[in-house]
Amino acid sequence: MSPRHRPRRGAGFTLLETLVALAILAIALSAAFRAMGVAAQSSGELRERLVGDWIAENRLAELRATQAWPADRKSVV
Repeated sequence: MSPRHRPRRGAGFTLLETLVALAILAIALSAAFRAMGVAAQSSGELRERLVGDWIAENRLAELRATQAWPADRKSVV
């Protein structure tokens, strides 16, 4: 066989193919990390709302149990 028609041994990826694959991977990972950051932030906000809801429910239960409702605050016009 002539050198032109001989199959290459151990043919792998070219440098360009490797760089393109790494660029795609970098873009995908940055998008995933951004999504994780948004999810973590919304999780923190949800936790704050949940704790606030618990506090409000506990205060309402306390007022119902003691029948000590706050006085009406009507503004004088």
